[in-house]
Order: sequence, then structure tokens, then C-alpha cells
Amino acid sequence: MALGERDEQLLYERVRQLKAEVQLVGVVSNSAGAQVGLVTTEALGDAPQKSRSSAARQQLAVALSDLGTQLKLTGKPAEARARYLEALEYNDKYPDAYYNLGVLVGEAGQLEQATEYYTQALACMPCYAEAHCNLGVIWKQRGDLQEARRHYEQALLFKPNFDLVKRNLSIVLSDVGTQVKQQGDGKAAVQLYKQSLIYDPFHADAYYNLGVVYAERKRFDRAEYCYRMALHFHPSMITALHNLGIVYKVLGNLEKAAECYLECLKHAPGFVQAINDLGMLYTMMGRHQDAIVLFERAIQLSPQYAVAYNNLGVVLRDEGKIREALLCYDKCIDLAKGTPDEFAAYHNKLLAANYDIERTWDQIQALHLDWGRRFCAHTGMLSQWANLKDKDRRLTIGYVSPDFFYHSVSYFSHNVLLNHDHTCFKVVCFSNVHRADEKTARFKELADEWHDILGKPAGEVCELVQQVGVDILVDLTGHTSGNRLDVFARKPAPVQVTWIGYPNTTGLPSVDYRFTDSVADPVDRTPAEHYSERLVRLDPCFLCYNPDTPAFYEARAHPKGPDCARLQKEKEYGLPTSPAVSPPPCTHSGFITAGTFNSISKITPRVAAAWSQILHQVPEMRILLKSKPLACPRVRADMLALFTVHGVAAERLHFVGLIANHNAHLSAYNELDIALDCWPYNGTATSCEGLYMGVPLVTLRGPHHCHNVGASLNTVLGYSELIASSEAEYVEIAVALAKDKTRLARYRSELRPRLLASPLANGASYVRNVEDLYRKMWESYCDGVQFVQPCGDGTKAALKCAPSSSVRSQPSEPSKAEEAETEGTVPSTADIHLPAVTATQNDEGAGKRCE
Repeated sequence: MALGERDEQLLYERVRQLKAEVQLVGVVSNSAGAQVGLVTTEALGDAPQKSRSSAARQQLAVALSDLGTQLKLTGKPAEARARYLEALEYNDKYPDAYYNLGVLVGEAGQLEQATEYYTQALACMPCYAEAHCNLGVIWKQRGDLQEARRHYEQALLFKPNFDLVKRNLSIVLSDVGTQVKQQGDGKAAVQLYKQSLIYDPFHADAYYNLGVVYAERKRFDRAEYCYRMALHFHPSMITALHNLGIVYKVLGNLEKAAECYLECLKHAPGFVQAINDLGMLYTMMGRHQDAIVLFERAIQLSPQYAVAYNNLGVVLRDEGKIREALLCYDKCIDLAKGTPDEFAAYHNKLLAANYDIERTWDQIQALHLDWGRRFCAHTGMLSQWANLKDKDRRLTIGYVSPDFFYHSVSYFSHNVLLNHDHTCFKVVCFSNVHRADEKTARFKELADEWHDILGKPAGEVCELVQQVGVDILVDLTGHTSGNRLDVFARKPAPVQVTWIGYPNTTGLPSVDYRFTDSVADPVDRTPAEHYSERLVRLDPCFLCYNPDTPAFYEARAHPKGPDCARLQKEKEYGLPTSPAVSPPPCTHSGFITAGTFNSISKITPRVAAAWSQILHQVPEMRILLKSKPLACPRVRADMLALFTVHGVAAERLHFVGLIANHNAHLSAYNELDIALDCWPYNGTATSCEGLYMGVPLVTLRGPHHCHNVGASLNTVLGYSELIASSEAEYVEIAVALAKDKTRLARYRSELRPRLLASPLANGASYVRNVEDLYRKMWESYCDGVQFVQPCGDGTKAALKCAPSSSVRSQPSEPSKAEEAETEGTVPSTADIHLPAVTATQNDEGAGKRCE
């Protein structure tokens, strides 16, 4: 006979005995009562009999309840319920019978009835901790976390060491924390997650949720700790592995980030977000072929996953495969209609169009203008502002950028912030920076106000701009990574300007002006209809370069001086110091080295053909190319093929991948004798770096802005002899320069001093010019007209402003997308943390009262 059957028989026998006893006691009691008609002193002798009867009934109720539990355990729920109900017939105040009935019907999904039974159990015994526990489970299942919390706390009041309740309360507190976090109260959420861990220090989900909050607050050190603790207690938690990878990526530890993503994919090979993010990471590391394999795998697993198409487009664009990249962006746009991913893919498409040698400039501009009109129609534009129309008051200038850190754009925005007249202009920075560094801290010192807008919806940022009272809002990004054109489209400031970060129009009717110069955008050759903004020319050059090195501040003394924090860090870590200009490498190498450190996406087949002609005419020349994708062997082979098709031997080309340290990157220019500019998309930061390091720039003038940046730089430095007007002249200039080592040595010795003495580095003069134009823009706004620079005869014209659209509507907010390269907006799940988890709760699970 099985043990369960024997226990059942013994309980049945016990019940029979107790029933017999109850019946016997009842008969004796009834007989005594019949013999006594009135209450007499003798009748008091019946009290012990009544006590015996009550005790017997209670014992029988206990036995019946235990029998019910045994029947439940042996798979006879109907019989078990009958026994529990029978127990209550003998003792309707027996809490265990109510409790066990609650467990029985609760397991059958009858939560309403289970609640009634547990409530009755508590009416019989208010300190019944197990009943409170299971009521907490039911309220949790119903979604009433506060009522669940109340019952768990009551259970612990009566039974402080009830471990199961502690674990369940820990889960509920974590879930309440997630609720309040979603309502926007991150501070309260942190306290609830911490309280959750007091009750269960091993609760992985609470550590994970706490990590999410810290990551969103940019407390990445704490986020890392919390994710690691979550993984300590739950090693296969893929969300924690994924988010820890994101944190390591933000902290710049790409190797550890890759380890996390790979471990995540061991546990969940089909986790497309992790596949995508690992692909992005490999893109950042220059492992392009590995990245492409991952993006294609993500698409194969989830053909509707729009983000993977966009990120694949970024990789292809960075390799110069523009047509293939544009197809990927279009696919993302089709799949992501009405989502932030569509917004980001359009930015990438417009950026890539600037590289597209198969489109006319009219077509490229039409793409920008069409997008801008449609996007502004989608967002709506403000037409009224509270700003006081006083022409002479102190103006508030707002700068919006994701690049207030060691980024190529920062070397041009630095002089602007460094030289503003704060008595006449209040400088406010709206930072969309993902990973702050020493330069971010430096920029904060230069601003009157600093606002972090990373991750904030466009509507909220617009309200902030208006609260601050910004008069002129300046975009420093255009369609590159991290832009906030979703804010500019709504026109939160009465005057809006775009500048520096993008070599083309934003396309937005809401942006009033674009800074350029007369060489980059010649007045007589730049159709006004190509731009949504009115062009304002910052002659002699629209750029002002600050390499942020001691040599710069020696030539351009300023109270703020060099970035001492960075210099000290370089010294402590033994990093290369700010490099001096060395003699031309041809003086000791025996050959001429020409090349570029531009993105290889700018090296079109026509550029490669021209450079091949130069190599054929200068046998002692080699080409040096430095670009992040060149770390990939397959990319190197593709680039080599662009030259070998023209009969150039492989040994005449040398490839270098990413050099992470900025000073080491600058030092690499000492390996170049000549910098060869690309077209139709010229270099900007790389050209200035090369000039600062004494490397002359051979460039080709073209029909539009991004084709003329090199010409603008050479013009302001007085090197018009290095500017070609045709590809044939470009080759001729480069060949002649390569054959004149004396001239190369002269350029080497004079370029840095000339640059530092020129308007290209004169931040004080440059910013006075900018401020003068800001003031004129503001005066025109006060007069209800748009500022137009003086015409050829020196007169100033003014046009009435076109009527603005009605006050903006409030659509769903496009959100920030993650970057995978210096240029390029990549919508990714990176830096978008997964929602806080809600854990499955432990139920009591047994029909018997817990002891």
C-alpha cells in the first residue's frame, strides 16, 4: 500500500473515531438536559460535558481539514473540498479550513471565491500570516500592487521571518518602483528598488531595474554595478547582459561590451536587438565585414526589423557604397513609417546623398527640401513668441549640439563658446551628448547655462527653450548623428540658425539662416532656391579652428588657456603629448607620401582615378589612407581594387585604421608630405588638422558648399595656388608639388604659424563678426523683416517675413537614435534600456497551513 493511501486511511479512521466521540458526547449532553427542566445548582455539572463536546467538534474539524488536504494532495479536489466544508460544519470558526479552501479554489482559478475564503480565515484569526501572503498573491495577479503590498507587510508584522513573504514583497516593491518610474518619478523608483533589495538581497530583477534607472541618469558606474549584481544572481538574464553591454559601450570599453553581447547571444541566439547592437559595436571598431554579417542575420531573423536595414546602410555608406546604402535607408523608411526610426533613416539618407556622384546637385537639394517641408508640416511650427522685441537688450543665444565632447565639430564650436561677449549675449548650451568627457566639462564652464536634453521629447525641449527665453537658437549638427532637428522643426525660438556641423541645408522652412562664406557658397553661383535657409556669409571663412593644444594657446592667449585636465591626464597615463611639426617625411624616407585621413566613403572612383594618375606621374610616391573601416581586411581589399584597376601596384598604398588617441592621430600627419582632398565631399576637420601639422592641402573647387570647403580653407590661408578648377588641374598641382621638395619644406615650416595667425584661428575677431550678425538678425526680426546681407553696392535690403504656419500640433515625438560613426544617425536599441521587468511571484502552492 502506498504511503499516501495509508495516510488517507489513517485519517479516515481518525475522523470516524472523532465523529463517534462527538456523537457520544452529544447524546450524554442531551440526556442530561432532558432530565433537568430548570437551571439548578445541579445543572452546573453539565458544563464539563459541553466543553468536552466543543473540544471534540474542534478536533473533528481539524481532522476533516487534514483529510481534505490529504485528498487534495492525492488528486481528489472535489472530495477535499467536501471535507473542508464538512470541517466548517463542526467548527465554523476554524481558520485553517477557510484557508485551505482558499488555496483549493485559488489553484482552480476561482480568485473571487479564494479571496472570500482567505478573508474569512482572517476574520477568525487576524494574525494569519499565510492568509495575508496568499491574498497578496491574488491582488498581485489582479494588478493591485498596493493592496498586495499591504497584505505582505501585514504578514511580516505577524511573522517577521517569513522568507516566502519577504521574497514576494521584494517582487511587488520592485514592480511598484517600475510603475512610479513610468510615471516619471525616478527618485521614488530608486527608493522602492532599494527597499525591494532589503527584503530580498538576491533579487536579480530589482538590481536590473535599479541599473536601468541609473543608466538613464548617466550614473554608469552604478548601472554597471547593478547589472553585474543581477547577473551574479541570474547569470543567464539576457536583458542584463544586453544592457551591461550598452553601459560598457557608452563608457568606451568596446571589448567588454562585445563580451556581454556575445554572452547574451549564447543564451538567446535569436535576440535581434543584441545582434544589431553587436553589429554597431563592430562598426565602431572598424570590423565592417563582421558587422555586415550580423545586420544581415538580424534581417533574416526578423525581416521587419527596420533598424537593421538602417545600420547596414551606415556600414555600406562608410565604405563608399552609397547606392547600396541608400537602398537600405529606403527599406528602413518603408518599414518604419511614423516611427522615430523613419526620422533617423531620413537623416542618414540625406547625409549619404552628399556623397552620391550619380545624383545632380539639384536632385540632392530637392531631397532635403522635400523632407523639410513634410517634416515641418508634420510637427507644426510656432508663430508667436514671448521674447521682448528690444533691439538693444542682451540677447540669449542657444546652442544645440550632441558634440560638446572630443568630437570633430567641437574643434570649431570651441572658439565660439570661448570668445563670446557675455555682457551682451547670454550663452545657453543644450547638450545632447551621449558620453561626456573632459571637454564637456570645459564647455560647461564657458556657458552661462547648461541643459542636458539627451532623450527628452522634442515638445519638452521646446518648452525648455521658451522658458529660458532663447532669442536665437543655433543648430550645430544638421543631419548628422545626434541632431535635434525635431526641435528646430517646431521653431521654439523666433530666430533660428544652422552652422558648422553639416555641409548642406537642413531643408527645414523653420530655420531662418545658414552661416557660410563667399568661397564655399559664391554669391553669383549659389541658387537661393537650393536652401531652405537664407545664406549669411561669415567672410573670410565660415569656420574657426581650435586644436585645443598648448601651441594654439601660446599663439592665441586666452584666460581659459589649454585644457589642463586633459593635459594632466595625458601625462599621468603616458599618452603622446601634443605633437610638434616634424620635417617632411620625404627628407628621410626617400619617397613622397600623399594621402588623406578622411572617411574612405569620400574616395569615389573618380577620386581614385585622379590619384592613380598622380602616382603614375610620380613613381617615387605612395598613398597613405587612414580611416576606421580600413581595419577590416575585406574593406582594404575593396579599396585596393579602386587603384589596381588603374594599374597601381599594391605596395604603393598603405592603409591605417582608427587611432583612438587624438594626439597620436595628430602625430600621424607627420607621415604625410601632401594632403589630397576628396570630392564632391571635401574634408573639413581632417583638412584643418593636416594644415595645423604643416601638411599642404591640394583641393578641387566645385559647384556647391561641400565641394568648396577645401578652397575656403586654402583661400583664407593665402594658398590659392593649391586650389584646382578641374580634375586635370588637380593632378597637375599635386604632381608639381610632389616634385618640389623645397616647396614642401617651406609649407611645412610656415603652415602652422600662418594658420595660427590667420582668421581661421582668430576666435575673438571671428566671434565679433558672428555676434554682429546675430544682432542684425535680431533687429530684422524686431522690424518684422528677414535680414539680408548688404548687396554689392553696400546697401542692406529687407524682405517681409512670410506668414508662419499655425501654432504647432503635438504629434508623437521622434526620439534620439544611436550613432555608429562620427557622421551618421543610427536608430538602435543601444542606450534605450529595456523596460523594467516584472517577476513571476511565488505562490503558497500547498493546501496545508504553512508552519
